[in-house]
Amino acid sequence: MNPGPGRSVYVGMKTDPGRTSFSHVPLKVVIRTAYGFDTNAKIDGGPGWLDTDMYDVTGTYPAETPKEQTLLMLQTLLAERCKLAVHRENREQPVFAFTVAPGGSKLKPYDAANFGNGNRGGKGHLELHNITLAQLGNFFYGELGRFVVDETGLTGTWDIKLDWAPAGTPVDDPIADRPSLAKALEGQLGLKLESKKGPVEYLVIDHVEKPTAN
Repeated sequence: MNPGPGRSVYVGMKTDPGRTSFSHVPLKVVIRTAYGFDTNAKIDGGPGWLDTDMYDVTGTYPAETPKEQTLLMLQTLLAERCKLAVHRENREQPVFAFTVAPGGSKLKPYDAANFGNGNRGGKGHLELHNITLAQLGNFFYGELGRFVVDETGLTGTWDIKLDWAPAGTPVDDPIADRPSLAKALEGQLGLKLESKKGPVEYLVIDHVEKPTAN
C-alpha cells in the first residue's frame, strides 16, 4: 500500500484470478470496496484526505479464494496498515424505491455473451452489464438527491441500457427531447420510482490513519 505517483487521473480497480489491485485511488474507495459498499456516499466520518490522497494497493491470494474471503483479507490489510476501525449503522431517511411498473418489468437478464463489454455512461446515458437493481440505484443518487432501494422482489443481475434527459437539461440540448429519469425508467426498464422513508446502511469510520508504506 503506497501513495500513488503524482498523477491527476483516477485509474480504478482491477481484479484478476489471485490478484486485486487499485491504481491511484482515494483510500475511501478501497474502504468501501472492502466492506461491500457500492458508493462513497454511504461512507461517513473520517478525515478529508480519505477523498483526496491517492494510493496504489495490491493484494495477492490463491486464485481459488472466494470473494468473501478476499474482502476479509482486504479489511485486515486496512486494519493493520491504516489502523482502520469502523461500524455499520442504519439510518431512517427519505429514499426512492424501485418497484415493478404496472406494465411489468422490461429488464433483460444478464447475458454472459456481454462479459467484457464494460460499462459505459455519459450525460443521460447508461449501459451496464451484470448489475443488480440495488447497484443500479446508486447511479442516480447525484440526480435524485436520495438513495434508491430495490423493492421489486426481482433477483439476479441484468443488462441495462437507459437514456433520459437529466433534470435541468437546457431546451436547446440535443438530448432535451428524451424523457425524464422517472419516465425513462418506467418506459424502458419497467421500473417505477416511489418516494418513501426507509433504512439506509452506512459504514461509519471511527478511526483511520495514513497507511504505512510497504
